[in-house]
Amino acid sequence: MRAVGAAKAIGIALVALLAASPALAQYAAVAYPGVSNGDAAWLLAASLIVLLGVGGLVLRQSALPVIAARDIATPHAIQAATLTLLWVAFGYSIAFAEGFPFIGGLSQVLLAELSIAAPGAAAPESAFVLFQLAVLLFAAATLAGIWIGRARFGWALLFVGLWVAIVYLPLVRWMTAAGWLAGLGAIDYAGGATLHLAVGVSAFVLARVIRPATTQPRPIGGAAQAGAALGWIALLAITGGAALAADDTASSALLNAQIAAASGALAWFLSGQVRSGRRSPRGALGGGIAGLAAIAAGAGFVAPGAAVLIGALAGALGFQAARHLAGRIDDPLDIVATHGLGGLIGLLLAAAFTFPPLGGIGFDDHTGFLGLFAAQAGAAVVTILWAGFGSWSIARLAALIWPLRPTE
Repeated sequence: MRAVGAAKAIGIALVALLAASPALAQYAAVAYPGVSNGDAAWLLAASLIVLLGVGGLVLRQSALPVIAARDIATPHAIQAATLTLLWVAFGYSIAFAEGFPFIGGLSQVLLAELSIAAPGAAAPESAFVLFQLAVLLFAAATLAGIWIGRARFGWALLFVGLWVAIVYLPLVRWMTAAGWLAGLGAIDYAGGATLHLAVGVSAFVLARVIRPATTQPRPIGGAAQAGAALGWIALLAITGGAALAADDTASSALLNAQIAAASGALAWFLSGQVRSGRRSPRGALGGGIAGLAAIAAGAGFVAPGAAVLIGALAGALGFQAARHLAGRIDDPLDIVATHGLGGLIGLLLAAAFTFPPLGGIGFDDHTGFLGLFAAQAGAAVVTILWAGFGSWSIARLAALIWPLRPTE
């Protein structure tokens, strides 16, 4: 009898649930004022593509001959999990919450008080949080190309956690609308300073701190090329998602990014042809990444013709930098030459090509070309000094807590 009674109770509950489904569907269909479902979908899609690119970086780094695939998948997974929780705990709050020009407040610790719509956008703030988390994970995964296989994982995990908290998050804050560098007039559409220049400078410092590998691995196999291609797509997604809306700004920025990537790829490839007369299977992809890093700062502000020149310069100079650094630092994925130099070139050229006669969107009422160039140069110098000294200090501090050198 008890079983029959329980069955009846379950049946009644199911009937009630099914009867309530129209109400639930009606609730889900409510349109919140100021929120665009299209913009939300665009930002969520961009976030997932960036996270796919993080997997591409893992694939690319697994092609390094000094390590085995099992030695890279687990560290990346633990790193991503740790940084995700760090982002939730306080990272988003100190980067984007209301506070001071140098650091955000603590009002959004543990993602408290998220708004229905992100500030200045029609997408939900939760979608904005996810997108910025994906960008952070991409930056950290890129930087891992320097230490993977050459430093102990415990040291690397401690380093990257401190690097995000001390180097990356403050720079993000400074370059946002509420930050002091942006207040001086600096512009950075899609992470030219925070994602590219800061990562490149940090990679250079780590390459000098960490003992070089016994060989200079050059991953040119299919896995490495597939990983780089996914990274290319992820950077396009970051550029498009930075608009926070599915609008003309996003499409223009995406167009500029692809143009700069193509121009950079050809410039790097042709530079190699002229130099050695041989085709490099990794050159075009490296040049494409350099072009994407260079266009990041001004993707939403410059004309397509400017994107051609910016990408070509980043590709040509990136090739020369990679050749120059090859025998001096252990940077098998050319992070310094592509992300670092590309980001620096883009920050400076964004000022020039924002000029209206060159097709740019123009300057605000209080900033001319010289003012914008000074702001961009200042932002570049601050990023180099902060990322460089910060990375060196964190690497040394982490080594006091956890051994840096792996055993044979």
